[in-house]
Amino acid sequence: MTDRGIFTLRENEMTVILQATILIDDKMIDTGNLFVETFKKQGEKKEWKRARSYIEAGVPNRNLDKLHI
Repeated sequence: MTDRGIFTLRENEMTVILQATILIDDKMIDTGNLFVETFKKQGEKKEWKRARSYIEAGVPNRNLDKLHI
């Protein structure tokens, strides 16, 4: 898993982008997944809670390698 970026959207909201690829016998498969998770401080204690989640699965690694954030 690779951290591709962390962005502050608002004072109480952040987005994290992660990339994950599976290794089999120490060899990376040809595709990976991109996870976009948004967290927001909520409640009386202002704890971070996941607000939104998006997954793009089966992306060719050659395309993920070109991703610049």
